[in-house]
Amino acid sequence: MPITIKLSPLASPVPGFGFLQVRGWEHDAGNLEFAIQRNQDDYYLQHSQQWANAPCWFAQHFVEDAQGDSISHEVGPDIVDPLLQNSATGVFNFRLRKPDGSGEDDNPMKLMEGLALSGAGSATGPGAAQTTVSLAAASQTVLPVVDPATSPLPEPAEPALPDPIVEPVTPTPAPENQNRKVLLLIIGLALLA
Repeated sequence: MPITIKLSPLASPVPGFGFLQVRGWEHDAGNLEFAIQRNQDDYYLQHSQQWANAPCWFAQHFVEDAQGDSISHEVGPDIVDPLLQNSATGVFNFRLRKPDGSGEDDNPMKLMEGLALSGAGSATGPGAAQTTVSLAAASQTVLPVVDPATSPLPEPAEPALPDPIVEPVTPTPAPENQNRKVLLLIIGLALLA
């Protein structure tokens, strides 16, 4: 039985996050690897959120659901955003395998309605290019009407003067006391005599 894959919004939707669910996986849940291939050009999603021609395996921990009929993992913007940015023009093939490369299975992945880009407020469907932004109605602010004939004209403001540039002053050594030198010289000569 082939696997079926769907990426759904979380129970409490958060933009950029999704719930990756795989049904029909005949091996144990736990640490698994998946790669996502874009059908339009056969490129694979990379860790950098870009697309390239070599498979890039995302190692994740999948959990089996209570009924035992599917495994799942919560994914973030590194997976959700690139998929939604390309969802209007492509179909994605999902490949799942064990960390040792065995048990590989693949099938197209279905993006469910309600997913949203991480920078968006909401999305209307799997084609997140349709991300909607609701704008609040502009509040009507009543401004007072000023009669130009009766209101005094404001005085023109003086241009602000730039702050003065203070140049550092190098300290000059204090002049030596000549009298003190002479006195010390005389005392020194007197002691020698």
